[in-house]
Amino acid sequence: MSSLAFLVTELQSLASETRRKHPDVREAAEKSLAILRASPEQATASLASGSLQRLIALKAVPQSAAPLIVGTMSDCMSQGVDIQLRILQTLLSLITNFPSVHGELLGDALLLCFRLQESRIAVVSSTAAATLRQLVMFVVDKVVDEDRREDSRPELLSEKVLPNGTHISLGPSALDAYAVFEDLCLLANAEKPNLLKLEFLRKTFALELIESVLTNYHDLFRKHPELLLLLQHHLCPLVLKALSDRPNFPLTLRSTRVVFLLLKQFSGELKTESEVFLMLLIKIIGADTEMGSTPAQSTESFHLPHGSRPQWMRVLAMEIMRG
Repeated sequence: MSSLAFLVTELQSLASETRRKHPDVREAAEKSLAILRASPEQATASLASGSLQRLIALKAVPQSAAPLIVGTMSDCMSQGVDIQLRILQTLLSLITNFPSVHGELLGDALLLCFRLQESRIAVVSSTAAATLRQLVMFVVDKVVDEDRREDSRPELLSEKVLPNGTHISLGPSALDAYAVFEDLCLLANAEKPNLLKLEFLRKTFALELIESVLTNYHDLFRKHPELLLLLQHHLCPLVLKALSDRPNFPLTLRSTRVVFLLLKQFSGELKTESEVFLMLLIKIIGADTEMGSTPAQSTESFHLPHGSRPQWMRVLAMEIMRG
């Protein structure tokens, strides 16, 4: 007898035995039977993924099984909504409970979350987005723990070539954080990432993740020159371009929030970039004055063509200047 047939038989027996004394148990058993009969493969996958998630949380799975688990989750991506939600839960549990998940394996796990975030099903997309926020924060937070440990073994360090051509040795967690943050910047600028193997990511979502990282870990960035270099070489040009291009409210809003954080937290480390941002903000605020527009014309500037600034953009710029 197959495991599925055995499960059906046991559920039938359970439903029969509890018919009178335990109607709630009978009802649950009958619902499970209905699911199994409607879609046995999906039901089996759901039960298996749920069990796997619990085993991971209990740390009853060897860490050597992590690549196999990620590969299995990838194979199940085309299943129904319930399975996709289980995949997200399993990946979250895997990455947070298995400290050995680094490098390409981490990238593969995050890639599954990013793909599910693109789902047209709202509950899957929103859950994947929330999962990614947690995982990106966790990846960066591991650097804090790594920095606290003074017994870092030299054999665990990896050499990384930075955007300015210099070399630096990084621990596994620091290398992961560097790679993930760099890829977010590259994807937000419509460039090819290095770790995530992702072809496309909405710029607003990438900037949202970047903003969350900078909000919570600005002190960490100051301690790591390689992360500061990413701000200088990737993030600053990215948001400067976004603010200089044709105004798009969602993208401009996210960009101005990032600029605010850069000015507030890194003006000492990014002096030249901060000066450029301040000059641009002053130019945006004073655009109507320079053009000599009347109040009526200013009202119409909410929908001005490229080259002029809408009023809402001036408001955002003034909010940043106000601090």
